[in-house]
Amino acid sequence: MNKKFLIFTTLIILLLHSSYIFAGQESEPERRPVGERILFRVHSSPSGAEVYIDNKFFGTTPLDKMRAVKGKYSISIYKKGYIEHKGEININTPNEIFNFKLKPKPWTPKSDNLIIKYFIPFFSNLDKELKLSFFFSYRYHFPENHSLSNFDFEIETGLINMKLKYKEDGVVNKGETTLTIFPIAVNMHFNFFRRFKYLSPYIGFGAGVNIINMDVETYEKTSLTFALIAGINFLTHWPVSIQFEFRYMWLGIAKIPIQGTSGDPPTVQKREEYFFKGILISIGIVGRF
Repeated sequence: MNKKFLIFTTLIILLLHSSYIFAGQESEPERRPVGERILFRVHSSPSGAEVYIDNKFFGTTPLDKMRAVKGKYSISIYKKGYIEHKGEININTPNEIFNFKLKPKPWTPKSDNLIIKYFIPFFSNLDKELKLSFFFSYRYHFPENHSLSNFDFEIETGLINMKLKYKEDGVVNKGETTLTIFPIAVNMHFNFFRRFKYLSPYIGFGAGVNIINMDVETYEKTSLTFALIAGINFLTHWPVSIQFEFRYMWLGIAKIPIQGTSGDPPTVQKREEYFFKGILISIGIVGRF
C-alpha cells in the first residue's frame, strides 16, 4: 500500500515540477525539452502589437526580456487595423531581435450610413414659399464579398413644409395655408467606383407613401410616392462627409385651394387637383460606422 502511494506521489511531483521554457512570461507556448535558455526580443512596427507564440499570449511589443530554449516556434503578431502576421521564428543566437513590419489593412467602405439631407423642391405652376425641407435616412451597403456589393438600400423619412398662396376675397395670393408632406420611402441604389476613396456616384429609384396635409379646413390626403435618384458621395473614406443628390419625385395628387374668403377660420370656395411632382435637389451630411 505504501509502495503504491509513494509511486503515485512521485508522479504527481514530477508533473508539477515540469520546467517552463519561457522565464519571466505569463505562460509557455508548449512543453519543450529542458535546455539552455537564451535571451531574445520581439519588436514590431508599429509597436503595441499583441504577440502570440505557440498560440499563447505573451504581451505587446516591444518585448525585450524573452527567454527560451533554442528551437523553432510559431509566432503571430496582431494589431487592430493591420494585417496579422503569422510565421515561424528560429531561436539560435543570444540577444537576437525579431522585428516585424505590419502592413495596414486595405481600406474597405463602411456598410452603415446615417444621412441628414436638406432638400430644395421645385414644383411647377405652384405659388409657394419654402419654409423647411429635410430628410433623414439609414443606408446599408452590402459587404465587399457579397454578389450585390455595389448596391445599397435606404430607408428614409422626412418633411417638406411650405406656404401655399391662393386667391382670397378676389385678391391674388392674399390667402395662404401651410402645406406639409411627410414621406416614408425605401430606396435602392447602384454605386459606381465604390472602392474609390474620394467620390462614388450612384443612381437608383425609390417608392413609398406620404401624407399631404394643409391646415386650411384641415385637409389631409395619403398617397404613394416614387422617385428616380442620382447623386455623388464625396470622401467616402472619412467617417463624416458630404453628399449631393438630385431626384425627380412623384409625391401624389391633392386638392389645393385656389380661391377662398377670409374669416376666422378662412373658407375655401374652390379647390383643384394638383400633382405634386418635380425636381428635388439636396445636400446631405453622411455619417459612416
